[in-house]
Amino acid sequence: MRAQGTALPILNLALWLEREVETIKNIRIAVGPGGPTPWRARATEAALSGLVYSAETVALARKTLLDEVHFRSSPMRASAEYRRQLVVTLLTDTLETAWKRAEMD
Repeated sequence: MRAQGTALPILNLALWLEREVETIKNIRIAVGPGGPTPWRARATEAALSGLVYSAETVALARKTLLDEVHFRSSPMRASAEYRRQLVVTLLTDTLETAWKRAEMD
């Protein structure tokens, strides 16, 4: 029997980046649980590596990630369309936070 009150995540995104002055030197992005297993957004990582961080770079990241994702709908979590909207917000917020934190290192 399924436990009552189990909290299931709709979506999560983890991001690590290494910066060199104003350039994204290296980046790793993981997304889950939009499918059977979490996955790395390798096309988005490749598109961002070596670019200067800017509003245009963030826009490119959003577009590339949306081209790369293949979410499924889940009656227990959320629809694929909702997850597509959510992943853009998560990426934007997480990228900005990681960029600022990398400056402190």
